[in-house]
Amino acid sequence: MTEGEYLDHIFGVATGWLGWSPDVAWNSTVPEITISIAAKVDFIQMQNGGKKSEPKKKETSFSSFIESIVKQKETQVHGD
Repeated sequence: MTEGEYLDHIFGVATGWLGWSPDVAWNSTVPEITISIAAKVDFIQMQNGGKKSEPKKKETSFSSFIESIVKQKETQVHGD
């Protein structure tokens, strides 16, 4: 995934998944967007009776989250 494709994906997360306006998305940092989507996923899981995962170190959970997004996009692009 190129840097441009990654930024397109993050913009799509901010506007599509989080429902932010394009202006808000463009004026947000990547960590702000990824932390917000992680919190939204936790919120949705709690609403649906899911168990919220135990908090982890920010570096570990943030890195894991970004890695999972990249792997997911690579699978979509390369079909692995």
